[in-house]
Amino acid sequence: MILLLIPVSLRQVIAVRSDNCSLHADIESTRIGKRREEQHVSEPISIHVCDVRVVKARRDGHDIAGPLPQPQMITPTELQMLFTNDWHPIMPANLFSMQRIYKPMKSARWQNTQKAIANDLAQWWRFVLVNNLEWDAISAEDVSEYGYLMAESVSPFTHRQYSTSTVSRRLASIQNFYSWAWQTGMLSENPQEGCQDSISRFPIGPKSALLPHLATASIVQRKRRGPRGRDPEDNPRPLKVNELRGVLNRLGPRIFGSDGAVLPWKVGDPSKRNRLMAEIAYHTGMRVDEIASISTSDVLNQARKLSSTDKWQQFVLTVRTKGRATRKVVVSSVVLRALVTYHDTERYEAILCAKKHNLDHLAFKEPTHLFVNGVCANFRDVGNPVSAQTPSRAFTKAVLAEGLIIRSAGFKLDPESGDKLVDSDGRPITFSIDLAAHTFHDLRHTFAVMFYKSEVLRGNSEPWEKLRQLLGHSTAETTRKIYLKYIDTEEATISDIAAHYTRMSLYGVR
Repeated sequence: MILLLIPVSLRQVIAVRSDNCSLHADIESTRIGKRREEQHVSEPISIHVCDVRVVKARRDGHDIAGPLPQPQMITPTELQMLFTNDWHPIMPANLFSMQRIYKPMKSARWQNTQKAIANDLAQWWRFVLVNNLEWDAISAEDVSEYGYLMAESVSPFTHRQYSTSTVSRRLASIQNFYSWAWQTGMLSENPQEGCQDSISRFPIGPKSALLPHLATASIVQRKRRGPRGRDPEDNPRPLKVNELRGVLNRLGPRIFGSDGAVLPWKVGDPSKRNRLMAEIAYHTGMRVDEIASISTSDVLNQARKLSSTDKWQQFVLTVRTKGRATRKVVVSSVVLRALVTYHDTERYEAILCAKKHNLDHLAFKEPTHLFVNGVCANFRDVGNPVSAQTPSRAFTKAVLAEGLIIRSAGFKLDPESGDKLVDSDGRPITFSIDLAAHTFHDLRHTFAVMFYKSEVLRGNSEPWEKLRQLLGHSTAETTRKIYLKYIDTEEATISDIAAHYTRMSLYGVR
């Protein structure tokens, strides 16, 4: 028997025993107030208490779960685990999510993968428990009902219907879980056998291979009655010059002077980190994950090559991109100097603060990432690598503060059941939600269109291949598909952005 200590709210501590693994777990805060602030929802959000708890857990580095393969394992430091409301671990789901990240991983983003799996299975287990089902004795009707329910459900956080991609991912997680359960002997029958011929009738996600229970269902193909989320690569929304300037100013003090020189930062000044990360995206077209992955050693090694006389120098940084593959990114000397300044000032103070407040400062290991949580972060997080969500949230907040909004409709929910509230005619009751008109990813789009136009002005009528290389797309056709329609219809806006880009590049005007 292994003891699990789970700190919960109100300083309660509950001990849970498990035969399978050693974990130290604490409840992950939903931070509902923070989510409300980011979404600018005018109505209160009530979360229905379900029968499954998702717990953030730290795993002992030396501990190996019994049935999991030992070769080529990675040892995670933090996991999302599932428990019932009376704190019994849901071991089939927990073992499955651990097994997925203990496989030899092509991607090192195991935390995001494992968290998504745990959340998907938590939703499924809630459905199983609420309907008094046995997880290992489900029927085709059970899974089909769950699929339809997901397609029509509303997120308690956004008050909008779940996107098609979310529904698809959750159904795929169920498929993968039950396939794994059969392969490991937890189930006596393979739930996918005998129904492969009809699977193609329900294409969802890249694999389009669902449980046979869903093979003839048309869950995600039903007409949706609510607003949907958008893929960041779909429907580019580059920022106009005045919008960009306003958002950047709300993110922090200016990084560059009118002559293009990097402005100084001293202790006590407001943080420039979020603005700097946004400026990098605008200057280079990097994704937010790529910016967060920039390493200190890479920046300092390139900084040794800086010339005091050559203002047109270019440098190459290696960043982690989609799937944790690496790619080369070109940055100007102006951007590199800004990165060095951040390293020597704001980052330096954050590392000092982390060492000061660490119980054993000698045990604090300075991260290899350039961007870290600043001195205003809590003692646990200060000095640690900043997550991609941090600058993304800051950018969204700045966009909303600048008044760049898209008005959308949200559904009012019953605080007890979480179901949509309806009026006397049976129609869902909606209310207005202000959503940010731009995301951090739109800085990448802004770079792309201004680079395209500037190349055309220089006489390069087909700059797609060059732009593809800068953006890190696999093919030029991908680049063309994303931006060609926008470029054809937004000529005036693109010309304005390109003119500003030219002035900025040549004369340091911002």
